[in-house]
Amino acid sequence: FVAGKHGERYTFSMSAKESDVSEDIIYEQSALFLDYEKLPDLPIVNILTQNEEMPAYTVINAPEGYMGQSVVDNEYVSAKITVSENGRNRVLSSGKIRIRGNTSATSFEKKPFKIKFDKPVDLLERENETHADTEWLLLAGEYSFIIESGMRTAEICGMEWQPQFRPVNVMINGQWQGYYYLFENITVGPHR
Repeated sequence: FVAGKHGERYTFSMSAKESDVSEDIIYEQSALFLDYEKLPDLPIVNILTQNEEMPAYTVINAPEGYMGQSVVDNEYVSAKITVSENGRNRVLSSGKIRIRGNTSATSFEKKPFKIKFDKPVDLLERENETHADTEWLLLAGEYSFIIESGMRTAEICGMEWQPQFRPVNVMINGQWQGYYYLFENITVGPHR
């Protein structure tokens, strides 16, 4: 597609003929049309899950007399993850994703995700293998005030290491999920 209504889903089919097959093979697909000039100018994290399955989870409520909700049974789903910027794929890896957290997964409409790769990668592309890790987080843009204030506080207190992050657009199975923060996962390591 070269034109369409931004954010509208289109269904299309394509036929292909393979040399050793006498019949045409028909591929049908439904996809969201995005005018990339209308998206925030950020890298795109594109996640394609196995069988287009979204990570499942169960919300549980606190016992009577207590407040809050939490998430259980949040299983990983296999996925291919691509990070692209300016139309160029920069990082491509296989791994899996799941809904992350507890209260954070129930407080906002946009769910936080945890990505776990088969091999360490640096999704922030800092040209240094010491930053590669197998676990990364996608936190919804609604956290911006909490994230920024927490990072500034840590900086003022002189903490030696803080997780690095950057804002990104997130697509899951062709659906634009919106604006997220891509974060290093907090873990113990030689440079953390």
